[in-house]
Amino acid sequence: MAPQSTEIFDEMVELLYQQREFTIGDFTVDPGKYEYVKTTLNELEELGWVDRLDPGHPDPSWGPGEKAKLLMDLPDEDS
Repeated sequence: MAPQSTEIFDEMVELLYQQREFTIGDFTVDPGKYEYVKTTLNELEELGWVDRLDPGHPDPSWGPGEKAKLLMDLPDEDS
């Protein structure tokens, strides 16, 4: 069974949280670059990878940009 869009997105968020680079299709996400992460997640949503209105999403009001912003609020390991 193919994973649902929310499962794919949750996996992306987990990888970002772990500060690891990953690639989906033609998109490479660098967790150190917020604008690129935000843009990439929004582009993935537009392509149908992430559906912010998916009833299985924990909070449908959260879009990829909001998730990425929350990730950026995590403390840096260097500080």
